[in-house]
Amino acid sequence: KRYFDSMVRSGKLPDVVKRSKDLDSEVHNLDTEMKKLVYENYTQFTRAAGVISKMKVCIETLEPDIGRLEGNLCRMTQYEDQAEAGVTDNCQQLEKVLKRRQVCHKLEVLFGLPATLTRCLDREAYDLAARAYNCCSGFLAQHKHMASFEAIFKDVEHQIVLVRSALEQRLRSKDLSVHVAVHDAGTLLSLDVRLPKVTQDYLSGRTAMLQETLEQCFSSVAKCDLAEPERDAGGATGSDAGEDSDKPPSKHEQDMLRPESVALSNVCSRAMLRYLPCLIDAVEGLQKIQEGHRSTADAVADDGAVSEFVSARLGGLFEQLLKLVGLKCPPTRVLVTCMHSLRDALQPLRSRLPRLLSKLFVQFMNDVANSALEGLFAAAAAASVSDLARLHGECHSLDMSVVKEQGAEGQVQSGRGSDIMEDVARSEHALIICGFTALSECQPLLGLLEADAPGAERLVRKVHGQLGAFFLAIADICHVYVGQDPQEARQACYVPPDAPRLAPTEVARFARLEWRGVVVRLV
Repeated sequence: KRYFDSMVRSGKLPDVVKRSKDLDSEVHNLDTEMKKLVYENYTQFTRAAGVISKMKVCIETLEPDIGRLEGNLCRMTQYEDQAEAGVTDNCQQLEKVLKRRQVCHKLEVLFGLPATLTRCLDREAYDLAARAYNCCSGFLAQHKHMASFEAIFKDVEHQIVLVRSALEQRLRSKDLSVHVAVHDAGTLLSLDVRLPKVTQDYLSGRTAMLQETLEQCFSSVAKCDLAEPERDAGGATGSDAGEDSDKPPSKHEQDMLRPESVALSNVCSRAMLRYLPCLIDAVEGLQKIQEGHRSTADAVADDGAVSEFVSARLGGLFEQLLKLVGLKCPPTRVLVTCMHSLRDALQPLRSRLPRLLSKLFVQFMNDVANSALEGLFAAAAAASVSDLARLHGECHSLDMSVVKEQGAEGQVQSGRGSDIMEDVARSEHALIICGFTALSECQPLLGLLEADAPGAERLVRKVHGQLGAFFLAIADICHVYVGQDPQEARQACYVPPDAPRLAPTEVARFARLEWRGVVVRLV
């Protein structure tokens, strides 16, 4: 009562009423949820009771069927035991018969082996023949003392000798692909042929194939292909006559269009597309043959055979390229580009034989650089000699008409005299330009000897010697023209005896030219 009175006096009675209403609401909600849960549980219990009653009825119905199934299973077990007891004896007899049949089949294969090998020989199925022989050779060798197998053993050995011979002959054929050659080599190895003999036959066939490919690469190269292309009246070749005259080709384009450049580029392209891939495949095939089939002694011999094979095949290619460069050297920048392309194409082979390839290519680059150097100065000397011969012809024409052109005092008319002096000046200028052009064209050749510093030094010394030989050729012309022996003149001037003589054929022609004194009179 005191609490109630205090609540009334304090004015908090409305809060109490509100709290009472909230409690009534919560009690009502809880009562509603409880009723809902009771209803749901009652529904689920009713359903479960119905399901249990149905299952009880089904199980009671299935009891007779389960009893009959159990009886049937027992009878099946009895029948199975009876069947097994009945066939046990027959099974043992059948097993003996199968073993006898297998033995008879093996005997049939053994007695038919000679005929099988003959059919394989006729069809060139050497791999099948080798497999058949390897399956039976051990048994025949073990029982060859028996009369039944002695004749078969001798016949089979004779047939397998023929198979080996046919395989070796086909392995040496140039028409065989690398894949088939490697397969045939493996077949020979399975027939107990020594690895060095197989390697020799394999390399013999690859050598013939590569030689034929090399000839095809160079078959279209002839001297006529290196001749200068015909030009029309305007000085343009047939390929560029229709092009815009306002856009002349660059120096590099002109160099690439020269016949010797086209010939070298075509040969290098064919070699990179045909010859070098075949060579790389041949080396890879040989390495596949040797994998797991050689002893330590065979390894040394086979490595030597591979090196000799690669050296010979690349040597053949390099020799043909040197001949082509020596026939008419292309511009040196084109030459260096082609040689670098060959070097890049040989990279797969270089990774397998690095020391050998480096040695061969360095030597080849030295030979190419020296050959190109000699060709450049020989061409320059020949051009200078030809220009001097042309000047001699001009002098001859002037000498024939000098009498008609003389004045009253016996002097040459100034018009023709000035013309011939201009020709002399042009010839002197052309002589200097030829030597300078040959010298400048030698600079790209150092790009061939980037990895060979001693070779580059030797090339520079040879450039010096060739430049001296170029000017000595002019001196030789003078000596020949006045009837002296150029060799004696060289000895008198203390010229080294090993100094090269450039354009000797062109220089010798001046011995047949008549002396012309027109120039002396002009001077």
